[in-house]
Amino acid sequence: GIEELIKRDSVRTLLKEVSTVEAEKILEEFMELIVKRPTKVAYGVNSIKIAVEANAVSKLLINDDLLSSDDADVYEDILSKVEGRGGIVRIVCSDTPVGIKLKALGGIVAILRYDLDTSSLVT
Repeated sequence: GIEELIKRDSVRTLLKEVSTVEAEKILEEFMELIVKRPTKVAYGVNSIKIAVEANAVSKLLINDDLLSSDDADVYEDILSKVEGRGGIVRIVCSDTPVGIKLKALGGIVAILRYDLDTSSLVT
């Protein structure tokens, strides 16, 4: 039943569009926060690792091409920990408008549950 429905191209396209819209909303929220409350966001792998270890990540966006990079295991570990701690993870296709914007920010961004100044903690 459900597997057959998911296999249909029209349903797959719709699911992809819903995911893209959701990713756009998260990225918009990130862009607003980076201006208004920069300690409520993290971007770049080192800042995000710190935020993950502090259980601060509420929402995470990551470009799909990072998951097939040489550092894929690092990114998979981040995704696993965020999901395991109740965070929302969205993998974005890197050739979409959202993916292109995300790539300009390092390919990975996070909205945090609480203020955390990761800039002073990154080595």
